[in-house]
Amino acid sequence: MKLKRIIGMVLVIAAGFLLQNSILPAIGQIHYIPNILVITVCAFGLTSGPYYGMLAGVLCGLLMDSVFGHRIGYYSLVFLYMGYWNGVCQKYFYFDNLAVPLLACGLSDLGLGFYIFVVSFLLRNRTNLPFYMMNIILPELISTIVAALILFRVIALINGKMAELEKRRSTKFV
Repeated sequence: MKLKRIIGMVLVIAAGFLLQNSILPAIGQIHYIPNILVITVCAFGLTSGPYYGMLAGVLCGLLMDSVFGHRIGYYSLVFLYMGYWNGVCQKYFYFDNLAVPLLACGLSDLGLGFYIFVVSFLLRNRTNLPFYMMNIILPELISTIVAALILFRVIALINGKMAELEKRRSTKFV
């Protein structure tokens, strides 16, 4: 892994985190905030493979754990798996086809929602899954898929430019 690519990944993750947790909540018209970090992990996993997907997942998870979590690893574990499975699906990704990224973002957000439900609510004997599904999981899922329509290509283009610069620099010295 190249240092400049990792620095670019960190900058994209930081921008996504700030957008998700500072800018979008300040806009009063948005009722359900999309999960930008899920889109970021999906984008890095689908465009760069499982290793970069897992790295993006761990970075996003640690950022979420450090700001919102009570324990380290609560979000890191699920984002790590999300990055890995999106990276495994890299062979099905084509830049012109948005069906795979939207499906990946939707399934990842759905998995994150169920993970949070099981760990935060079900283990505390709060078993009202239909209420949680209708009021939290599905609205966030829809807003994440709509945001993925816009943001996925941007993140994939940034990642593609970083990979192109990495390849260009490696061929100059050979």
